[in-house]
Amino acid sequence: MQKRRATKSSSAKAVATPKGMERILVVGEHVLTKTVAEKLRRLTPRIDRVTWQDLDPGELPPAVLGVVIVPPLGDGGTTMTAVVALADSSWGAVGSIFIVLHEATPDRHVRQLYGAGVTAVFCWPEDSLLLPDLLAQQLGVELAHGQATDGDRAMSRMVRSRLQVITALPDRLRITCRDGTVHLSGEVEVLEIRHQLMTLVETFPGIRGVFVGGLRVPNRGHSDSDVQASVQQIIEVVLPDGARTISAQVRSREVILAGIVASHEQMDALITTLSRQPGVREIRNLLQVSPELQEADSATARRLGGALTRLFPDGEIKVKVFGGVVELRGRVSLLSRKRRVGLIAASDGRTVRVINKLQVSGPVFP
Repeated sequence: MQKRRATKSSSAKAVATPKGMERILVVGEHVLTKTVAEKLRRLTPRIDRVTWQDLDPGELPPAVLGVVIVPPLGDGGTTMTAVVALADSSWGAVGSIFIVLHEATPDRHVRQLYGAGVTAVFCWPEDSLLLPDLLAQQLGVELAHGQATDGDRAMSRMVRSRLQVITALPDRLRITCRDGTVHLSGEVEVLEIRHQLMTLVETFPGIRGVFVGGLRVPNRGHSDSDVQASVQQIIEVVLPDGARTISAQVRSREVILAGIVASHEQMDALITTLSRQPGVREIRNLLQVSPELQEADSATARRLGGALTRLFPDGEIKVKVFGGVVELRGRVSLLSRKRRVGLIAASDGRTVRVINKLQVSGPVFP
């Protein structure tokens, strides 16, 4: 099943990386990566070219935002094998994987690559001019600015004046234009404002692209635990069944969503509501849309949750199911009870694997 990756409002970074330290790896034979790397020089992160043999797919290198693979990958290597190895490694959860293919590549191969977890597939040389802009949007980084022309400055003034007529602008909003692409930077109170500004600018004549990665949500005293509690409450209100099939983690105020939803409408409703929540800095969307799997997981969670509540009424056991993987959270009084709960969950016919995160909270004797 295809893995959903981050939207343009999300970041590929697991932790904050100091400015000037960020880099993008272009992987492949040096004769093939040279031209691709040159096209990416407009991006502000450093561009490093490495051979596949020099990159360890099992360990995420430090300060790397994404990896661009340019097949072939060397002696005996195949694109699909490499992508699967990356998707199943730490890159699958943290990094962003891009593939640059020859434009004659059959659609079925492109479909397989997306199914293996690729963030985006580019055809060369057809997409060569778009490559820097699309990577900038996906990774949330800036393009290096050249000298502004009179036309660029006029477009910046036009964008600001039109926005001022339509909506209230954030304080210290910075608007710059280069070659028809508008870059917005500054601070916004919630993520929704960033999306609204981008949507408005896209309607203006003469605009070739809009980059909003420079618009940040500042920290107003919201801790990760505060954001986590709010996010969980939102999921339970917006998608009651989603509380059983959606996992939400918060790291440095970035919300990472994973699991199953029944429709794109449900997913959009959840992300829109989360984007209005104060304190949410970014949203990384790894949700999958599958009505059948969502219903099956939800039914399994209801069935197991009801059975465990009847068997252990004094416990605090919460059940979530993701593609047949059962996650148990909460508290029980004895370690033996934790083990028994895990065995019961594993015995369900639809259970693929059990992740037992129950905590033992019985009395402690001296």
